[in-house]
Amino acid sequence: MGKAIGNVPAMKIASAMAKRRGWDHDVMSTHQMFLVLPSEQTSRGYYAEFMFAPDYSACTITLRLHNELIAERIGEVQKVIESTNKVAVPARFSLIDEYGHFLLYQVEIVFSETGVSADLLEAKANEAVSRFDCCALAVMLANLGDKSAEEALACVEDKLGRNC
Repeated sequence: MGKAIGNVPAMKIASAMAKRRGWDHDVMSTHQMFLVLPSEQTSRGYYAEFMFAPDYSACTITLRLHNELIAERIGEVQKVIESTNKVAVPARFSLIDEYGHFLLYQVEIVFSETGVSADLLEAKANEAVSRFDCCALAVMLANLGDKSAEEALACVEDKLGRNC
């Protein structure tokens, strides 16, 4: 980590959180960090990015999971995403490209005038990972498990004890 980047309080907070959790991460600039998060639900883990606003008043957390969708299952997968988006507001799930190569989740955190809050960043990261785990598992069940969207979401609720 370069000296200028290491002296940015937002990056110190985000890096400390990532280290505490054992997440591989790389600070790319004074405003951007890439991470690899292990997943309890998939063997691959997730790719994540923290992108801070130029004045550090907000941060966008983006999580991605590489996905190969079966063409015949795209309709059920899209239903899973539509259902999940109803409870994820204002965050948003989506598929990247018509083949669904990436499941994408984005949430924005707005900080107070006092700057980046470690507690708020941690809470929103926890929520993002939890929601992403739910949706990613439901997408896999609908895509590879040959389940309807409703069945996939019910399985996730049974397995994880929470609603996506």
